[in-house]
Amino acid sequence: MQLEKATTQCIRRFVGLLAVFATLAFSGCTKTVTRHVTCTGVRALRVGMSASEVVRLLGDPAQRGPTLILKDGTPQGPELWVYNSEGLLGGINFVLEFEGSSLQEASAYYRYVLGNRATTLYSLDEMMGAHEGSQFSEYFSCGPKEVAVR
Repeated sequence: MQLEKATTQCIRRFVGLLAVFATLAFSGCTKTVTRHVTCTGVRALRVGMSASEVVRLLGDPAQRGPTLILKDGTPQGPELWVYNSEGLLGGINFVLEFEGSSLQEASAYYRYVLGNRATTLYSLDEMMGAHEGSQFSEYFSCGPKEVAVR
């Protein structure tokens, strides 16, 4: 009787721990950057936009700073704005690069827990313009891009 009761308790604990792990794991499969970053906002980004225009579209970034800081404290390189989502199994890295106060590049990709840069979701630069990866609409919660009728 005691053995049976102990076995039942052990099974319940195991199932409980499994349920907690599954909840944490699947809640970590985040498919959005932040609530401020919208599909419409990302699609409206243009090279040369001012920092204030970008803030109106996307909100303030989670992190902002120079690419590199020298030993003497001098910032080097473009300023990076980071809008990331972090989950247990990975997240979206969305980084904007500014020269002065002008947007130069943007890139978003899904990063798995092991750090692999797995799926490119979005890119923007002066040479290539804006490019949406095949899973952009899914991760930025939007419909397919409208096609202009000629």
